[in-house]
Amino acid sequence: MANSTENQDQSPDKEQGDEESLKKLEEAIKESDPGFQKDLNELAEIAAENHNFELVDIDKIIEEEKQRSLKARIKKLMVWINVGLSKLVQYVKWKLTYFLKEEIPKLIKKIQEKINYFVTVLKEQISKIKSLSKTQKIVLVVLLIGLGTLTAYFFKMFKGGIISKEEKPFINSLEELSEKKYFYSKEDLEDFYSSPRFNQNLVSLRRVVVNIKRSKNSSSNPMGAFEFFLQGNSSEVLVEVSDRESEIVDLFQNEIRDFSYDELDSVEGKAKLTEVLKMAINQILVRGKINKIYFKTFVLKN
Repeated sequence: MANSTENQDQSPDKEQGDEESLKKLEEAIKESDPGFQKDLNELAEIAAENHNFELVDIDKIIEEEKQRSLKARIKKLMVWINVGLSKLVQYVKWKLTYFLKEEIPKLIKKIQEKINYFVTVLKEQISKIKSLSKTQKIVLVVLLIGLGTLTAYFFKMFKGGIISKEEKPFINSLEELSEKKYFYSKEDLEDFYSSPRFNQNLVSLRRVVVNIKRSKNSSSNPMGAFEFFLQGNSSEVLVEVSDRESEIVDLFQNEIRDFSYDELDSVEGKAKLTEVLKMAINQILVRGKINKIYFKTFVLKN
């Protein structure tokens, strides 16, 4: 009980001390800033009139400040870029001017010196050539022509060969040069030389007797006897065949001698023989061509 009584006695003294401190603080504020109390009274009046205060968005303000700062930085960067470009243009302009005024004259001077040196050397070589004998001059010209020819030859070889793959040295058919091409069915065509309206131009060749090669079904000494009809493309070639009959018979004997008995005994062998004989005789004829060869007599001796 004694302690509670003491606390009650001390609380009024404490309140009095606080009031005195507040009064001293107000007096100090009035002395330092006389208008401070007036501002407080105005705020109290605004609060009393229930005026609405607008809340401030701190985040929005910070974001706007950042944007302003970014724009300022970009603007500053653009200024630096413009300054840099201006300096670069000035440097390039200076370099170009220096090159035109200083380097080009030096370059022209060097080129002139090279040309003069080349002309001097060329004159010396020409004077040496003039002092050569006639034989030496001819040899020199031949060597130069040969060197130029070899250079052109090797250059063309490395470029793709003397005759390129796309270039054809010979014309195989007039179809390659024709402006238009027409195609017909073989069934609708008639062989010109086998047509009944065409003169057959046939000539008979005397008998050809020749030894042929042995084969599986032949004896040790097989032989063959043949007579032929030759169909030419003109009457002139028939006259030539008649005049050169002995030569043609010898030619046929040499060609038939390469065939075997079994080969000539077959249908395919007979057809092959006529083709071989036709190719051989056409290589020696000069007045025309033999179109077909027919058998008049065909005898094989086993």
